Amino acid sequence: MRDLEINMTPSAFHHNDPRLVLLVAGSGRRRDALRRCVWARLPGCRIEMADSYFDAMAQASHLPEHLLILDLSLDSVLVPALLRYLADAAPQAQVHVFDDSRDPLDENGQPALRDDSPAMALLRESLLAFAGGRPVDRAQRPLSGGDRAHP
Repeated sequence: MRDLEINMTPSAFHHNDPRLVLLVAGSGRRRDALRRCVWARLPGCRIEMADSYFDAMAQASHLPEHLLILDLSLDSVLVPALLRYLADAAPQAQVHVFDDSRDPLDENGQPALRDDSPAMALLRESLLAFAGGRPVDRAQRPLSGGDRAHP
């Protein structure tokens, strides 16, 4: 019984919330941090994972209304083209581009992914808008690739 409890994740439980989030994130650490933020704001929602922007393009056009969270750390150069594609192929997708390139760094020189970071605060705002049936702020969508350099 203990093994079963350890292996259970929120995605393994029945979803009573019709909202859907498609999450595209790099490392396991980043995925875990973004998933925790989503589940904290949208408990019971269904989270689908995509391993790349290309996987997200393939999935998004076949999904009902959903929030697509794109981790800009995967490849900031592709995001503008992806957003143009999604506008035509998946108009039911609301998009939040998660960009923590200017957030505080951890001891390894990586964005800290802290709950109180500016990028997490913007994600929370998008999640709350989506949960309330409001459009996600278009300002969350960059018009060009992000600057990965830290000041």
